[in-house]
Amino acid sequence: MAAPSPLAASQTPPPGDAASLAAVADRVLEQPRPAEKTTLHAAVPAAKNAEIRAAEPAPESAVKVLRGAQAEINPDLAQGYQALQEGRLEAAQAAYGRLLRQEPRNVDALLGMAAVAARSNNPGEAGRLYLRALDVEPKNTFAQAGLLNLLGSADPAGSEAKLKRLLADQPSAFLHFALGNLYAAGERWPDAQQAYFQAHHLEPANPDYTFNLAVSLEHINQPKPALTYYQRALQLLGSDGAATFDRAAVEARMVQLKRMAE
Repeated sequence: MAAPSPLAASQTPPPGDAASLAAVADRVLEQPRPAEKTTLHAAVPAAKNAEIRAAEPAPESAVKVLRGAQAEINPDLAQGYQALQEGRLEAAQAAYGRLLRQEPRNVDALLGMAAVAARSNNPGEAGRLYLRALDVEPKNTFAQAGLLNLLGSADPAGSEAKLKRLLADQPSAFLHFALGNLYAAGERWPDAQQAYFQAHHLEPANPDYTFNLAVSLEHINQPKPALTYYQRALQLLGSDGAATFDRAAVEARMVQLKRMAE
């Protein structure tokens, strides 16, 4: 069993969509920064994986965005996110849809629906939903990163430059994770390892960031630290955590690494 693939945060839209989305991405990244920056917190992205798979493959980031000043979370938003994490895409779509019927410009619901679309192998629709979110909040970091993730395979160099610009503007674990996924897709494993390490450093309790760090360490021939981070990723999932990677497959890989070290 070879080293597993990392959790990717993107799929490539059709060529026509890629061109139009890229043009819009350029425009939104050129817009002036607002006077005050909104504080945002992202939960873990989840994705399809070639050898280690979740029960419900998820080829796109599952983003939960919460405003720091929010006293409580809308029940539909909470239900949508929970369903998304558990791979219940129809339930997630229904919950986010209810919220969007009440609040068509709710950015959190738009991001959730974008994640559902991408998990349903509809990156074109996901891109359009990210653009709707950006129409409401042009500097929303997670919508920008989600859009760039969709464009990654179509224009790796351009996406890398834009992600780095976003990181310079608003450093975050999520953006480092997205950059790591871009590097991993291009088999630039030393660069991917550094990006995943930064994501893990900023959010050490995130199991997906920890898992991807372990994968990247294997690819640069560092099996001992990889084993440590695989173990940590499993610990972070907890006994009832919604896995975005296959727990049993990770455990099997850990057994192999231990045997190799003997």
